[in-house]
Amino acid sequence: MTEDVNLANRSGVGPFSTLLGWFGNAQLGPIYLGSLGVLSLFSGLMWFFTIGIWFWYQAGWNPAVFLRDLFFFSLEPPAPEYGLSFAAPLKEGGLWLIASFFMFVAVWSWWGRTYLRAQALGMGKPHRLGVPLRHLAVDGAGLHPSDPHGVLVGSGSLRHLHAPRLDEQLLARPRQHVLQPLPRSLDQPSSTVRPCSSR
Repeated sequence: MTEDVNLANRSGVGPFSTLLGWFGNAQLGPIYLGSLGVLSLFSGLMWFFTIGIWFWYQAGWNPAVFLRDLFFFSLEPPAPEYGLSFAAPLKEGGLWLIASFFMFVAVWSWWGRTYLRAQALGMGKPHRLGVPLRHLAVDGAGLHPSDPHGVLVGSGSLRHLHAPRLDEQLLARPRQHVLQPLPRSLDQPSSTVRPCSSR
């Protein structure tokens, strides 16, 4: 028993291969990847490889030209005459479509991995897969959406939130806003609330 886990079913059966373990364990050091994490890393590497091969092609497979012009190479999207079709030739934007697909899969599978890890750890998740736009627009202006009188929220810090459902506390009444200037340092929290003029 190691950390209350029975390891008897994890070893002693069949041959042992360290190399295959790196690919099958889905864990890199302390980071658990899971199937979506492996898919995300694979897709991200394919995106990087696709763009890299195109840059090497533009350099004429010359390492000196590749290093010299690395920041001037680009992978261009298809021309407007191809519309939304996937029929663009590789050299005229088709490779851009392929690379964009790999990036799309990488980002969304990593998001899915993050969502599932948060769910498994009992952490809070944003409602409806995101914060409603009214929270972003009104909170950014310094007003709380649930206050009909338009009370400006005082600027403090969000350091002392300690609960498993962090999303409800963040959306309940945030005390610090990005667009609101800080009149004092964050080490001096204040509960001062300044009302707006009601005209």
